[in-house]
Amino acid sequence: MRKIEGHEHPRNASGEPRIWPPERPRDPLPSRNLGGCLVAFLVVVGIILMLPGLCTVIVMGLGGRGGVGWLGIMMLTFLIAGGGVWLIAWAVRNREGR
Repeated sequence: MRKIEGHEHPRNASGEPRIWPPERPRDPLPSRNLGGCLVAFLVVVGIILMLPGLCTVIVMGLGGRGGVGWLGIMMLTFLIAGGGVWLIAWAVRNREGR
């Protein structure tokens, strides 16, 4: 702290400079916990989002040959399935009563 001439900072009982105004404790962050029904709903939506990727894997396993044009569709279905996996993981991580 910069000392101003003729002005001394007030000190507390232990001799340390007193901070004015006193610092207030910060409010805790609001809880992001999700209720049980919402978690179940998000898991179901996540499973539905995983279905296009699962169908693509099945078609590829059965020997379905896709040309270059199908590559974009396959990547899109895998991206959607990845979003479903992320949604399930997020819902389970933020559920109440962990």
